[in-house]
Amino acid sequence: MTETTTNATADTCCTDTATSLGVKVRNAIAARTDTITDCEPLYNTIDPDALNAVFNSTSSPTERRGKVTFDYCGYHVTVLSDRTIELTPIDDG
Repeated sequence: MTETTTNATADTCCTDTATSLGVKVRNAIAARTDTITDCEPLYNTIDPDALNAVFNSTSSPTERRGKVTFDYCGYHVTVLSDRTIELTPIDDG
């Protein structure tokens, strides 16, 4: 089952560009588990600066689209172009 986490109010879920996506990913996982401190640093899995760069706004009127998916700390993490974070627990079975 996929759980979508934005860590923001409904009004700002998709426009929160002040918070780094790496911080949003860690906060989303922390909201689901008590073991975030047991997780390796995010940069061992994905470059947080590159993740932010992919979805930073540009001066172009064309909206960015797409998603980045990776496994981290027991979850399949999907970051959507609107900066929404989706978490799906990795099935251990």
